[in-house]
Amino acid sequence: MNLHLIPDDKYVSRFIQRIENLSLLETNKFFIKAIKPYKYVFNEQVHPAQIGGQLINPLIGDTRQYDKVFIHFMDELSIDFVASRQFNKLIWLPWGADIYQSLFSPFSVLDKYTKRLLRPTCLNKVNRSVYKRFQRLTKVIKYRKAYSKVDTIINWIPQEFDYALKHLPGIRAENKFFIYDQDIPFHALASFLGDPVEAPIKYRIMVGYSGMPNNNHLRALMLINQVTSDVQEVSLPISYGDMNYVKLLENEVAKRKSSYKITFHKSYTSFEKYIQYLNSFDCLVFNPIRPAGMGNFWVGIFLGKRVFLNRQNLAFPFLKSLGLDFYSVDQLLHLAELPSIDINKNKKICLDFFAESRIAQVYQSLFN
Repeated sequence: MNLHLIPDDKYVSRFIQRIENLSLLETNKFFIKAIKPYKYVFNEQVHPAQIGGQLINPLIGDTRQYDKVFIHFMDELSIDFVASRQFNKLIWLPWGADIYQSLFSPFSVLDKYTKRLLRPTCLNKVNRSVYKRFQRLTKVIKYRKAYSKVDTIINWIPQEFDYALKHLPGIRAENKFFIYDQDIPFHALASFLGDPVEAPIKYRIMVGYSGMPNNNHLRALMLINQVTSDVQEVSLPISYGDMNYVKLLENEVAKRKSSYKITFHKSYTSFEKYIQYLNSFDCLVFNPIRPAGMGNFWVGIFLGKRVFLNRQNLAFPFLKSLGLDFYSVDQLLHLAELPSIDINKNKKICLDFFAESRIAQVYQSLFN
């Protein structure tokens, strides 16, 4: 029997559904790290794990009774749980923030332009520094103890595992491939595909995937502003995210003059309407420094768009190693001179990477 500690998230709901579809429910037990009412997870197989701010549901029992324990997102509750328990085999499924925003990570998800935009709303630097030092002093032992118990980290980007190995104290884990269902219906996306078109005289560009600060919109807009003669329209989808950041971003954009049309897409729409919106652009620009919103990247690649990704993003070298044709965000400066992409090759790589038989084999290997 395997134990899963899961957050309340749409990815987890789809994960449990796949476990059920593969007839693996009998060997996997799920406890959710959340207080009712849940927002995303409504699977009947899920039990509450959290009681009064701790993972102490007696139904969990002795963790040594389980063949494998899977921690989906290593939050503070999970750190406390892992540090105080013993395991036969402990497997961590990181979600990005539990690596990059760990106490021990020097990584920042915000570039200098986004930090400058947010500075008026942030804590004083000195206070932040003192608070971080206090966190380190009080938590380093517990975190090291928890990390040292992890046997395997399963994720889809090898460079992300290397980063964890380098920066998180106590990690001595091995690495295996795993990816959550991205819920990308490629068969449905095929209906949006048209015949390949020549590069337009002026480009329509989508920047970012949400109103979250980690999109680092300003840097991308600054680059686009240097090639305005090649640009017809820029649109920023901000239907969800940090509304304080969105307001600051809108005010900042309003101060800047541009020769092209710039819009903010604020309405939260159905999947089909969002794909229609995304498909109306020639270029998709994603400037997060860490892997985030990657479903948008894969959709853009499959639809034959010119996709731009931050070169600092740890997903960048891995995606290039798959053979995908896409550009770095800095290449926006040469928008009109970029080499063409191999649309058919990109499409095939997408279909091979997310092949149902491949994903099913991974699940059977890990969760049987």
